Amino acid sequence: MSIKLYDVSFQGYATPSFIQTGANSVTFTNLGTATAYIDQQVPLLQNQSFSIDGNECEITNHVFQVTFDTSVSGATNNLLVILKTYLNV
Repeated sequence: MSIKLYDVSFQGYATPSFIQTGANSVTFTNLGTATAYIDQQVPLLQNQSFSIDGNECEITNHVFQVTFDTSVSGATNNLLVILKTYLNV
């Protein structure tokens, strides 16, 4: 079995966005007070996380859509996305 090199990146989002992954794993953590939505299906309340982990050597190319609940006045948008991507694929 050969060693697989990977990188971990951290990116914050405060506006609705499309996120191209190309990653083995992706974690979404809502650090804001507004509810964040992943692909309009997965709601994340403040301090909640959602992770998708692939098996060894698996990569997803899914483009995730991130939106925020704008119905609450004064709520803050702050979604942290952590990606694990292989370097030698």
